Amino acid sequence: MLSGLCAYLDMMLNERQLPLLVNELDRLPPGVALDDESRAEIRRLCTVARIEPHRYLRFLGD
Repeated sequence: MLSGLCAYLDMMLNERQLPLLVNELDRLPPGVALDDESRAEIRRLCTVARIEPHRYLRFLGD
């Protein structure tokens, strides 16, 4: 999931893809690619998006 993120493109993840994203975040070494605050916010947003069906997490590129 993280390898698909690009600063210039949009990306939308569905409820089935969100756990994969969280697992990838957990496997990243500390301080690599994202700071702890950003990782925590992405995890929080994944939790919010999974509360109800048909919700998505969107990353908007430049």
